[in-house]
Amino acid sequence: MKLPIKRGVASVLIVVLACSLVVLPTKASAVSKLSPEFGEQTLTSTAFQTIMVVLRDEPVIEHTKNRTGTDKLDTNSIKSDSNSSSYENKLIMTQSTVVNKIKQMSPDAEIGHNLTWTLNGFTMKARGVDLSKIADIKEVKAVYPIPMGPMPELSAIVAETPTAGSEDLVLAHRNEEVLTGLHVKDVWQMKDAKGNPIEGSEIVIAVIDTGVDYTHPDLGGCLGPSCKVIGGYDFGDDDSDPMDQMGHGTLVAGTIAADGRLKGTAPKAKLLAYKVLPTLTTTTPTSDVLLAPGNIYPAIDQAAKDGADIINISLTDESRLKTDYGKEIIENLETLNIIVVAAAGNSGSAVYCDDPFSPDLCPKGYSAPLLTTFTEPNVITVGGSVSTDMPVARVAPFSSMGPSIDFRLKPDLIAPAYTFNTATG
Repeated sequence: MKLPIKRGVASVLIVVLACSLVVLPTKASAVSKLSPEFGEQTLTSTAFQTIMVVLRDEPVIEHTKNRTGTDKLDTNSIKSDSNSSSYENKLIMTQSTVVNKIKQMSPDAEIGHNLTWTLNGFTMKARGVDLSKIADIKEVKAVYPIPMGPMPELSAIVAETPTAGSEDLVLAHRNEEVLTGLHVKDVWQMKDAKGNPIEGSEIVIAVIDTGVDYTHPDLGGCLGPSCKVIGGYDFGDDDSDPMDQMGHGTLVAGTIAADGRLKGTAPKAKLLAYKVLPTLTTTTPTSDVLLAPGNIYPAIDQAAKDGADIINISLTDESRLKTDYGKEIIENLETLNIIVVAAAGNSGSAVYCDDPFSPDLCPKGYSAPLLTTFTEPNVITVGGSVSTDMPVARVAPFSSMGPSIDFRLKPDLIAPAYTFNTATG
Protein backbone atom coordinates (compact mmCIF):
# COMPACT_ATOMS: atom_id res chain seq x y z
CA MET A 1 0.00 0.00 0.00
CA LYS A 2 1.24 3.46 -0.89
CA LEU A 3 -1.25 5.24 1.31
CA PRO A 4 1.25 6.51 3.93
CA ILE A 5 3.34 8.07 1.17
CA LYS A 6 0.33 9.63 -0.47
CA ARG A 7 -0.69 11.39 2.68
CA GLY A 8 2.74 12.89 2.94
CA VAL A 9 2.58 14.21 -0.60
CA ALA A 10 -0.95 15.44 0.00
CA SER A 11 0.43 17.69 2.73
CA VAL A 12 2.68 19.24 0.10
CA LEU A 13 -0.10 19.64 -2.44
CA ILE A 14 -2.29 21.32 0.11
CA VAL A 15 -0.06 24.36 0.24
CA VAL A 16 -0.37 24.62 -3.52
CA LEU A 17 -3.07 24.22 -4.43
CA ALA A 18 -29.43 2.10 9.99
CA CYS A 19 -32.72 1.16 9.15
CA SER A 20 -34.86 1.82 6.09
CA LEU A 21 -38.35 0.92 4.90
CA VAL A 22 -38.50 -1.93 2.38
CA VAL A 23 -40.82 -1.10 -0.47
CA LEU A 24 -41.79 -2.95 -3.59
CA PRO A 25 -40.00 -1.64 -6.68
CA THR A 26 -42.08 0.57 -8.93
CA LYS A 27 -41.38 2.08 -12.30
CA ALA A 28 -40.11 5.62 -11.87
CA SER A 29 -41.82 8.20 -14.04
CA ALA A 30 -39.86 10.34 -16.46
CA VAL A 31 -40.66 13.38 -14.34
CA SER A 32 -39.24 11.81 -11.18
CA LYS A 33 -36.02 10.93 -13.02
CA LEU A 34 -35.48 14.47 -14.26
CA SER A 35 -33.52 16.79 -12.02
CA PRO A 36 -35.75 19.49 -10.50
CA GLU A 37 -33.23 22.00 -11.86
CA PHE A 38 -34.89 21.55 -15.26
CA GLY A 39 -37.62 24.18 -15.48
CA GLU A 40 -40.70 24.01 -17.67
CA GLN A 41 -39.14 26.50 -20.06
CA THR A 42 -36.16 24.18 -20.59
CA LEU A 43 -38.30 21.08 -21.06
CA THR A 44 -40.38 22.77 -23.76
CA SER A 45 -37.43 24.34 -25.56
CA THR A 46 -35.87 23.12 -28.78
CA ALA A 47 -32.49 24.51 -27.68
CA PHE A 48 -29.72 22.04 -26.92
CA GLN A 49 -29.03 21.27 -23.26
CA THR A 50 -25.82 19.74 -21.91
CA ILE A 51 -26.74 16.88 -19.60
CA MET A 52 -25.44 13.95 -17.59
CA VAL A 53 -27.39 10.73 -18.10
CA VAL A 54 -26.96 8.33 -15.18
CA LEU A 55 -27.95 4.68 -15.63
CA ARG A 56 -29.40 2.30 -13.04
CA ASP A 57 -26.60 -0.25 -12.69
CA GLU A 58 -23.92 0.63 -10.14
CA PRO A 59 -20.49 1.68 -11.46
CA VAL A 60 -17.48 -0.64 -11.45
CA ILE A 61 -15.97 0.56 -8.16
CA GLU A 62 -19.24 0.17 -6.25
CA HIS A 63 -19.90 -3.21 -7.84
CA THR A 64 -16.45 -4.54 -6.94
CA LYS A 65 -16.69 -3.15 -3.42
CA ASN A 66 -20.12 -4.72 -2.82
CA ARG A 67 -19.17 -8.03 -4.42
CA THR A 68 -15.94 -8.46 -2.49
CA GLY A 69 -17.08 -6.87 0.76
CA THR A 70 -13.94 -4.72 0.73
CA ASP A 71 -14.14 -1.10 1.85
CA LYS A 72 -10.87 -0.06 0.21
CA LEU A 73 -9.70 -1.03 -3.26
CA ASP A 74 -6.93 -0.07 -5.65
CA THR A 75 -6.81 0.36 -9.40
CA ASN A 76 -4.62 -2.66 -10.11
CA SER A 77 -6.82 -5.04 -8.14
CA ILE A 78 -9.87 -3.96 -10.14
CA LYS A 79 -8.08 -4.19 -13.48
CA SER A 80 -6.75 -7.65 -12.70
CA ASP A 81 -10.16 -8.91 -11.58
CA SER A 82 -11.91 -10.70 -14.45
CA ASN A 83 -15.32 -10.24 -12.83
CA SER A 84 -14.84 -6.47 -12.68
CA SER A 85 -13.69 -6.38 -16.30
CA SER A 86 -16.69 -8.40 -17.43
CA TYR A 87 -18.99 -6.15 -15.45
CA GLU A 88 -17.50 -3.04 -17.05
CA ASN A 89 -18.06 -4.53 -20.50
CA LYS A 90 -21.68 -5.10 -19.52
CA LEU A 91 -22.02 -1.44 -18.52
CA ILE A 92 -20.52 -0.31 -21.83
CA MET A 93 -22.94 -2.50 -23.78
CA THR A 94 -25.91 -1.16 -21.83
CA GLN A 95 -24.74 2.41 -22.38
CA SER A 96 -24.50 1.68 -26.11
CA THR A 97 -28.07 0.34 -26.09
CA VAL A 98 -29.33 3.49 -24.37
CA VAL A 99 -27.43 5.71 -26.80
CA ASN A 100 -29.06 3.91 -29.72
CA LYS A 101 -32.50 4.44 -28.19
CA ILE A 102 -31.74 8.14 -27.71
CA LYS A 103 -30.54 8.52 -31.30
CA GLN A 104 -33.74 6.92 -32.56
CA MET A 105 -35.94 9.41 -30.72
CA SER A 106 -33.56 12.38 -31.05
CA PRO A 107 -31.37 11.94 -34.16
CA ASP A 108 -29.49 15.21 -33.68
CA ALA A 109 -28.47 14.46 -30.08
CA GLU A 110 -24.70 14.56 -29.56
CA ILE A 111 -23.08 12.00 -27.28
CA GLY A 112 -20.12 13.19 -25.19
CA HIS A 113 -17.97 10.98 -22.95
CA ASN A 114 -18.88 7.98 -20.84
CA LEU A 115 -18.02 7.01 -17.27
CA THR A 116 -17.93 3.45 -15.92
CA TRP A 117 -15.75 3.33 -12.79
CA THR A 118 -16.89 6.20 -10.59
CA LEU A 119 -20.31 6.59 -12.21
CA ASN A 120 -22.37 4.66 -14.73
CA GLY A 121 -23.42 7.24 -17.29
CA PHE A 122 -22.42 9.62 -20.04
CA THR A 123 -22.54 13.27 -21.01
CA MET A 124 -24.45 14.51 -24.02
CA LYS A 125 -26.28 17.40 -25.68
CA ALA A 126 -29.98 17.01 -26.42
CA ARG A 127 -32.89 19.31 -27.06
CA GLY A 128 -34.96 20.29 -24.05
CA VAL A 129 -38.14 18.82 -25.54
CA ASP A 130 -36.44 15.41 -25.71
CA LEU A 131 -35.27 15.23 -22.09
CA SER A 132 -38.47 13.66 -20.77
CA LYS A 133 -38.26 10.94 -23.42
CA ILE A 134 -34.66 10.24 -22.49
CA ALA A 135 -35.57 10.02 -18.81
CA ASP A 136 -38.37 7.56 -19.66
CA ILE A 137 -35.90 4.96 -21.00
CA LYS A 138 -36.03 2.07 -18.54
CA GLU A 139 -32.26 1.79 -18.08
CA VAL A 140 -31.98 5.47 -17.12
CA LYS A 141 -31.83 6.31 -13.43
CA ALA A 142 -31.67 10.11 -13.63
CA VAL A 143 -30.93 13.03 -15.95
CA TYR A 144 -29.10 16.11 -14.67
CA PRO A 145 -28.16 19.42 -16.27
CA ILE A 146 -24.49 20.31 -16.55
CA PRO A 147 -24.57 24.03 -15.73
CA MET A 148 -22.57 26.37 -17.93
CA GLY A 149 -21.35 29.81 -16.96
CA PRO A 150 -20.74 32.86 -19.14
CA MET A 151 -17.71 32.80 -21.43
CA PRO A 152 -15.76 35.79 -22.80
CA GLU A 153 -15.29 36.29 -26.50
CA LEU A 154 -13.13 33.50 -27.91
CA SER A 155 -11.07 35.95 -29.92
CA ALA A 156 -9.94 37.59 -26.68
CA ILE A 157 -8.98 34.24 -25.15
CA VAL A 158 -7.11 33.08 -28.24
CA ALA A 159 -5.16 36.34 -28.35
CA GLU A 160 -3.88 35.64 -24.84
CA THR A 161 -2.85 32.04 -25.36
CA PRO A 162 0.83 31.14 -25.82
CA THR A 163 0.27 29.51 -29.22
CA ALA A 164 -1.60 32.51 -30.63
CA GLY A 165 1.64 34.45 -31.04
CA SER A 166 3.72 31.36 -31.88
CA GLU A 167 5.50 31.81 -28.56
CA ASP A 168 7.13 28.96 -26.72
CA LEU A 169 6.29 28.32 -23.13
CA VAL A 170 9.21 29.84 -21.24
CA LEU A 171 10.74 29.25 -17.87
CA ALA A 172 10.31 31.89 -15.17
CA HIS A 173 12.19 31.98 -11.90
CA ARG A 174 10.01 30.92 -9.03
CA ASN A 175 9.74 33.31 -6.12
CA GLU A 176 11.98 32.06 -3.30
CA GLU A 177 9.86 34.01 -0.83
CA VAL A 178 6.85 31.87 -1.64
CA LEU A 179 8.83 28.63 -1.26
CA THR A 180 9.92 29.85 2.16
CA GLY A 181 6.52 31.17 3.17
CA LEU A 182 4.83 27.88 2.28
CA HIS A 183 7.52 25.84 4.03
CA VAL A 184 7.97 23.73 0.91
CA LYS A 185 11.67 23.25 1.54
CA ASP A 186 10.91 22.16 5.09
CA VAL A 187 8.62 19.45 3.71
CA TRP A 188 11.38 18.24 1.40
CA GLN A 189 13.49 17.57 4.48
CA MET A 190 10.85 15.27 5.97
CA LYS A 191 10.83 11.49 5.53
CA ASP A 192 7.99 9.16 4.66
CA ALA A 193 7.26 5.80 6.29
CA LYS A 194 10.02 4.18 4.21
CA GLY A 195 12.59 6.79 5.20
CA ASN A 196 12.60 8.52 1.81
CA PRO A 197 12.36 12.30 1.35
CA ILE A 198 8.79 13.49 0.79
CA GLU A 199 9.27 14.58 -2.81
CA GLY A 200 6.49 12.66 -4.53
CA SER A 201 8.37 9.48 -5.46
CA GLU A 202 6.04 6.65 -6.59
CA ILE A 203 3.07 9.05 -6.63
CA VAL A 204 0.91 9.70 -9.71
CA ILE A 205 -0.92 13.03 -9.80
CA ALA A 206 -3.66 13.77 -12.32
CA VAL A 207 -3.97 17.38 -13.47
CA ILE A 208 -7.44 18.14 -14.83
CA ASP A 209 -7.10 21.51 -16.50
CA THR A 210 -6.28 23.12 -19.85
CA GLY A 211 -3.75 20.40 -20.61
CA VAL A 212 -0.01 20.28 -19.91
CA ASP A 213 2.93 21.31 -22.10
CA TYR A 214 4.80 18.05 -21.64
CA THR A 215 7.62 19.34 -23.90
CA HIS A 216 8.67 21.81 -21.18
CA PRO A 217 12.13 20.80 -19.90
CA ASP A 218 11.05 21.04 -16.27
CA LEU A 219 8.13 18.71 -16.98
CA GLY A 220 10.22 15.99 -18.56
CA GLY A 221 10.17 17.10 -22.20
CA CYS A 222 8.05 14.18 -23.41
CA LEU A 223 4.79 12.25 -23.06
CA GLY A 224 4.69 8.53 -22.33
CA PRO A 225 5.28 5.80 -19.75
CA SER A 226 8.98 6.64 -19.33
CA CYS A 227 8.39 10.41 -19.04
CA LYS A 228 7.32 12.61 -16.14
CA VAL A 229 3.96 13.11 -17.87
CA ILE A 230 3.14 9.43 -18.24
CA GLY A 231 -0.20 9.79 -20.00
CA GLY A 232 -3.48 11.62 -20.28
CA TYR A 233 -6.25 12.55 -22.70
CA ASP A 234 -7.73 15.55 -24.47
CA PHE A 235 -11.45 15.49 -23.67
CA GLY A 236 -11.95 18.87 -25.33
CA ASP A 237 -10.87 17.63 -28.76
CA ASP A 238 -11.44 13.92 -28.10
CA ASP A 239 -7.92 12.81 -28.92
CA SER A 240 -4.90 11.40 -27.10
CA ASP A 241 -2.79 14.59 -27.10
CA PRO A 242 -3.35 16.72 -23.95
CA MET A 243 -1.03 19.55 -25.09
CA ASP A 244 -1.76 22.81 -23.26
CA GLN A 245 -2.62 25.81 -25.40
CA MET A 246 -3.53 28.32 -22.70
CA GLY A 247 -0.75 27.81 -20.16
CA HIS A 248 -2.86 27.44 -17.03
CA GLY A 249 -2.58 23.67 -16.77
CA THR A 250 1.17 23.86 -17.36
CA LEU A 251 1.51 26.38 -14.53
CA VAL A 252 -0.44 24.05 -12.24
CA ALA A 253 1.62 21.03 -13.30
CA GLY A 254 4.85 22.94 -12.68
CA THR A 255 3.65 24.07 -9.27
CA ILE A 256 2.98 20.46 -8.39
CA ALA A 257 5.86 18.53 -9.91
CA ALA A 258 8.40 20.59 -11.89
CA ASP A 259 11.82 18.98 -11.61
CA GLY A 260 14.59 20.91 -13.31
CA ARG A 261 15.71 24.47 -12.97
CA LEU A 262 12.40 24.93 -11.20
CA LYS A 263 11.18 22.61 -8.47
CA GLY A 264 7.53 21.93 -7.77
CA THR A 265 6.19 20.88 -4.41
CA ALA A 266 6.46 17.18 -5.33
CA PRO A 267 9.30 17.17 -7.88
CA LYS A 268 9.64 13.38 -8.13
CA ALA A 269 5.95 12.73 -8.79
CA LYS A 270 4.64 11.48 -12.13
CA LEU A 271 1.81 13.32 -13.89
CA LEU A 272 -1.33 12.47 -15.85
CA ALA A 273 -2.62 15.34 -18.00
CA TYR A 274 -6.32 15.70 -18.83
CA LYS A 275 -7.38 18.57 -21.05
CA VAL A 276 -11.05 19.56 -20.75
CA LEU A 277 -11.10 22.60 -23.06
CA PRO A 278 -10.98 22.28 -26.85
CA THR A 279 -8.10 23.77 -28.79
CA LEU A 280 -9.13 27.39 -29.27
CA THR A 281 -9.18 29.24 -32.54
CA THR A 282 -11.27 32.18 -33.67
CA THR A 283 -13.65 29.67 -35.28
CA THR A 284 -14.02 27.33 -32.29
CA PRO A 285 -17.75 26.98 -31.55
CA THR A 286 -18.64 28.64 -28.26
CA SER A 287 -20.76 25.59 -27.43
CA ASP A 288 -17.62 23.42 -27.45
CA VAL A 289 -15.99 25.71 -24.89
CA LEU A 290 -19.10 25.76 -22.71
CA LEU A 291 -19.01 21.96 -22.65
CA ALA A 292 -15.76 22.04 -20.67
CA PRO A 293 -17.46 21.63 -17.23
CA GLY A 294 -19.07 18.46 -18.54
CA ASN A 295 -15.63 17.05 -19.37
CA ILE A 296 -14.37 17.31 -15.79
CA TYR A 297 -16.22 14.24 -14.54
CA PRO A 298 -15.22 11.92 -17.44
CA ALA A 299 -11.65 13.11 -16.83
CA ILE A 300 -11.96 12.16 -13.15
CA ASP A 301 -13.25 8.73 -14.16
CA GLN A 302 -10.33 8.21 -16.55
CA ALA A 303 -7.83 9.36 -13.93
CA ALA A 304 -9.13 6.67 -11.57
CA LYS A 305 -8.72 4.02 -14.29
CA ASP A 306 -5.22 5.26 -15.13
CA GLY A 307 -4.00 4.83 -11.56
CA ALA A 308 -3.93 8.36 -10.17
CA ASP A 309 -3.13 8.63 -6.47
CA ILE A 310 -4.10 12.31 -6.33
CA ILE A 311 -6.42 14.33 -8.59
CA ASN A 312 -5.90 18.08 -8.80
CA ILE A 313 -8.70 20.25 -10.22
CA SER A 314 -7.67 23.89 -10.36
CA LEU A 315 -10.36 24.87 -12.85
CA THR A 316 -13.42 26.74 -11.66
CA ASP A 317 -16.85 27.02 -13.18
CA GLU A 318 -18.89 29.55 -11.27
CA SER A 319 -22.14 27.82 -12.17
CA ARG A 320 -21.23 24.38 -10.78
CA LEU A 321 -23.82 22.95 -8.45
CA LYS A 322 -23.68 20.09 -6.00
CA THR A 323 -25.22 16.99 -7.52
CA ASP A 324 -26.04 13.49 -6.38
CA TYR A 325 -23.89 12.02 -9.14
CA GLY A 326 -20.98 14.26 -8.18
CA LYS A 327 -21.19 13.03 -4.61
CA GLU A 328 -21.22 9.41 -5.83
CA ILE A 329 -18.09 10.04 -7.90
CA ILE A 330 -16.24 11.53 -4.93
CA GLU A 331 -17.26 8.64 -2.65
CA ASN A 332 -15.99 6.09 -5.17
CA LEU A 333 -12.68 7.92 -5.42
CA GLU A 334 -12.39 7.61 -1.65
CA THR A 335 -12.85 3.85 -1.98
CA LEU A 336 -9.74 3.85 -4.18
CA ASN A 337 -7.84 6.01 -1.63
CA ILE A 338 -7.60 8.76 -4.25
CA ILE A 339 -7.08 12.21 -2.75
CA VAL A 340 -8.93 15.06 -4.49
CA VAL A 341 -7.59 18.61 -4.27
CA ALA A 342 -9.84 21.24 -5.87
CA ALA A 343 -9.97 25.00 -6.25
CA ALA A 344 -12.66 26.78 -4.27
CA GLY A 345 -13.49 29.07 -7.18
CA ASN A 346 -13.36 32.74 -8.05
CA SER A 347 -16.79 33.92 -6.90
CA GLY A 348 -15.58 36.24 -4.16
CA SER A 349 -16.95 36.45 -0.65
CA ALA A 350 -19.52 38.37 1.33
CA VAL A 351 -16.67 39.20 3.73
CA TYR A 352 -15.42 41.71 1.16
CA CYS A 353 -18.72 43.39 0.37
CA ASP A 354 -17.45 46.56 2.04
CA ASP A 355 -14.11 46.37 0.28
CA PRO A 356 -13.80 49.44 -1.98
CA PHE A 357 -11.31 47.57 -4.16
CA SER A 358 -13.68 44.78 -5.14
CA PRO A 359 -17.28 46.12 -5.35
CA ASP A 360 -18.00 43.96 -8.41
CA LEU A 361 -17.54 40.81 -6.32
CA CYS A 362 -20.22 41.78 -3.84
CA PRO A 363 -23.58 42.74 -5.33
CA LYS A 364 -26.27 43.47 -2.77
CA GLY A 365 -27.33 40.36 -0.90
CA TYR A 366 -24.48 38.25 -2.22
CA SER A 367 -23.60 35.47 0.23
CA ALA A 368 -20.92 33.66 -1.81
CA PRO A 369 -21.64 30.03 -0.96
CA LEU A 370 -19.45 27.44 -2.65
CA LEU A 371 -21.78 25.88 -5.20
CA THR A 372 -19.72 22.86 -6.10
CA THR A 373 -19.39 19.12 -5.68
CA PHE A 374 -15.81 19.72 -4.63
CA THR A 375 -16.88 20.91 -1.17
CA GLU A 376 -17.54 17.35 -0.02
CA PRO A 377 -15.82 16.63 3.32
CA ASN A 378 -13.36 14.21 1.72
CA VAL A 379 -12.17 16.80 -0.82
CA ILE A 380 -9.38 19.26 0.05
CA THR A 381 -10.84 22.58 -1.13
CA VAL A 382 -8.22 25.31 -1.57
CA GLY A 383 -8.85 29.04 -1.75
CA GLY A 384 -6.48 31.80 -2.83
CA SER A 385 -4.62 34.10 -0.45
CA VAL A 386 -3.46 37.63 -1.18
CA SER A 387 0.24 37.11 -0.47
CA THR A 388 2.76 35.52 1.83
CA ASP A 389 4.53 38.80 2.61
CA MET A 390 1.73 40.19 4.78
CA PRO A 391 1.80 39.86 8.58
CA VAL A 392 -1.30 37.71 8.32
CA ALA A 393 -2.34 36.10 5.05
CA ARG A 394 -5.96 36.68 4.09
CA VAL A 395 -8.30 35.25 1.49
CA ALA A 396 -7.96 37.03 -1.85
CA PRO A 397 -11.03 39.16 -2.65
CA PHE A 398 -11.81 37.11 -5.76
CA SER A 399 -11.45 33.72 -4.04
CA SER A 400 -14.62 31.91 -3.08
CA MET A 401 -15.10 31.56 0.64
CA GLY A 402 -17.79 29.48 2.30
CA PRO A 403 -19.76 28.18 3.79
CA SER A 404 -20.61 25.63 1.15
CA ILE A 405 -24.20 25.47 0.00
CA ASP A 406 -24.79 22.74 2.60
CA PHE A 407 -23.10 24.84 5.32
CA ARG A 408 -19.68 23.20 5.51
CA LEU A 409 -16.80 25.46 6.41
CA LYS A 410 -14.84 25.74 3.18
CA PRO A 411 -12.24 26.20 1.81
CA ASP A 412 -10.10 23.95 3.95
CA LEU A 413 -6.94 25.92 3.19
CA ILE A 414 -5.66 28.94 1.34
CA ALA A 415 -2.50 29.26 -0.73
CA PRO A 416 -0.88 32.22 -2.55
CA ALA A 417 -2.78 33.27 -5.64
CA TYR A 418 -0.18 35.91 -6.54
CA THR A 419 3.57 36.60 -6.37
CA PHE A 420 5.07 33.43 -7.84
CA ASN A 421 5.85 31.88 -11.20
CA THR A 422 6.34 28.35 -12.36
CA ALA A 423 6.48 26.50 -15.67
CA THR A 424 4.21 28.66 -17.78
CA GLY A 425 3.96 30.82 -20.85
